[in-house]
Amino acid sequence: MSDLVTGHGVHTISFVDDDFLGGDGRGRERAFEFAELLRRREHQIKFSIECRINELDDGVLSTLREVGIRHVLIGVESANDTDIALFAKKTTNDEAERAIRLLRALDIDFSTGFIMFQPLSELDGIRTNLAFLARNRIGTHRRIANRLELYPGAPLTTYFQRRGVAFHEDRYRLYYDFENPGVAVLYSAFQEVLRPFESVEFEAQKALFEAATSPCGEDIARAHALKAVLDDIAGALVTAAFTCLEAVQAEEDPRSAEGIGAGVRRDCAELTERVRRIAGRREGTKEGRSHVGHGQ
Repeated sequence: MSDLVTGHGVHTISFVDDDFLGGDGRGRERAFEFAELLRRREHQIKFSIECRINELDDGVLSTLREVGIRHVLIGVESANDTDIALFAKKTTNDEAERAIRLLRALDIDFSTGFIMFQPLSELDGIRTNLAFLARNRIGTHRRIANRLELYPGAPLTTYFQRRGVAFHEDRYRLYYDFENPGVAVLYSAFQEVLRPFESVEFEAQKALFEAATSPCGEDIARAHALKAVLDDIAGALVTAAFTCLEAVQAEEDPRSAEGIGAGVRRDCAELTERVRRIAGRREGTKEGRSHVGHGQ
């Protein structure tokens, strides 16, 4: 790493290790040693890590933040008990929510791995997942519409085959149909009806990245405003997802319910306008500067 920094001018590093703080039980100790080495060598870097939710604590995160940590990927995967057991997470919702609160309190950006659908998913389990995303303000289209990907030889394939799931292989991936017909309809609805949220999420994230990396002091207020909009995007998305779920449980198809699609398009148009209004302040106009810091 020192060679990258001193010899090649690298100042942003991603540690691609599924469990940066785990391993042989010394992960936490190594994290403190790593932080001390960075201090001694005075490397000014920003870095990201991946880790399990039950390994995060205030002490280690605060120390890593002092030496440049900016992003953490945590694998939540699911919030319903059936899927947590299926994925062998050996963690709890309480641990996941505590980790999210801690990362937010320390102002460390984070992302979460989340699998909404698997071959044997049930509507009640999906409702539990949606409630978790809503409660923690982490709903994104990718998380809400994400299905378990399986590959030949994966241990879970045998588990599912024993329970009647049929797979067909294409280009080293396994494809399957959901066993519950209602889940199949809901998955398609999430893919189709909720897709407009993808573009507004992308636009908001892009604007946030530009604000966060700008040397302009006014962009601090802009970044906070964009984070607030992202929270609102997550809220609107999960609300629309619940509406789709309720339609399926009422034996209706959300894809053909014009009111649901129209509501999504209206929400996304309004949210996109908010993002652009905030991002437009980058032009430095007199009008734009006069609004910096005012609530969005």
